[in-house]
Amino acid sequence: MTQPLLSVLIPAYNQPAGVERILARLHALGLPGEIELLVSDDSTEDTAAARIAAAVQALPAAHFAARQYQRNRPSLGAVPNWNALLAQARGRYVWLLHHDEEPDEARLLAPLLAELRRDTAEVWILRCRVQHRVGEAPRLHFPPRWAAAVLRRWPGVLLHRNLIGPPSALIVRDHAVVRFDESLVWLVDVEAFVRLLVGGVRVAAWSQGGVMSRVDAANSITATLRPGLRATAERELAQVVTGAQALRVRPWAGLTLRSRLLRMAETMLWAGWRIGQRLFLRADRS
Repeated sequence: MTQPLLSVLIPAYNQPAGVERILARLHALGLPGEIELLVSDDSTEDTAAARIAAAVQALPAAHFAARQYQRNRPSLGAVPNWNALLAQARGRYVWLLHHDEEPDEARLLAPLLAELRRDTAEVWILRCRVQHRVGEAPRLHFPPRWAAAVLRRWPGVLLHRNLIGPPSALIVRDHAVVRFDESLVWLVDVEAFVRLLVGGVRVAAWSQGGVMSRVDAANSITATLRPGLRATAERELAQVVTGAQALRVRPWAGLTLRSRLLRMAETMLWAGWRIGQRLFLRADRS
């Protein structure tokens, strides 16, 4: 079979409305034969699973190189479900999308797919906009070009500050894909990002479009971890940081004066970026 250009991977879990939004955006792209769609459903609710399966089947088969829905019984769990999808993907590139994320401005993705056909990079960092509350204007998480410039040299910055955003903000070439560490829950995404980026891959940024992430406070991994989040974060950081330091990836690790000044400068720059965004959105609304 001809290899699809892009595998879109959706790990579903009891949130059919989010999956339907993703499918509607993909349908709007109208690129027959180039996108493989794989939905791996961990839903525990039969009504949710039935609705997700129906949404996949309702898509015109001619618009996709392949489309597949499978329900996992028993459920695999969040991270194993991501890895199961990565193992099944046949596309030249892979894109993992969760129920609270969706392609942002689908019409702007067509030029990105043209870049994927040219095979100019192995990792694409997409523009990621985040909507923190219903009805609130979405905010740019971080400029993808800035993120690419920093992470080409210092990927371990991600262990301190996630400049990428969710896994959906990356599109990755098939031979560069890394599996997620199933022993982690809080740092599971950024630890995988670091392993991916220290491998000498070609990194590019895409600012014209990308992904919209809607903060789902009630159904997120963060919500399930909240009671012991600090302890979990500290334990996992201690688990992964040794290897990261050995890979020249933490430019301001340590207790030297230089390291402390760099950390302070980075914190101030990040705070300035966030404050500037809020002021811009407030002025735009008025």
